[in-house]
Amino acid sequence: MDVVSEEEFQRVVLDRLERLERQVQHGIVRDAYTVDQVAGRLGLSAWTVRQSCNTGRIAATKARNGRDWRISHEELVRVEAAGL
Repeated sequence: MDVVSEEEFQRVVLDRLERLERQVQHGIVRDAYTVDQVAGRLGLSAWTVRQSCNTGRIAATKARNGRDWRISHEELVRVEAAGL
């Protein structure tokens, strides 16, 4: 077992708490997300996300109403990692 300083231990615990807090803020994993949900998660405007869907930069499908976009969880994770 490694011996760590109290400061190091506190830093590790705080890092883990921050990660958990971010996960809770993002909510439950869904099958698909709306444009507004993705925009909020990425810190972008809904217009930017919608345009990215229109141009194919974000892979999305139309909702049942034929008007709104739906973005899969896998695509959201891809975009979060790669950026726009």
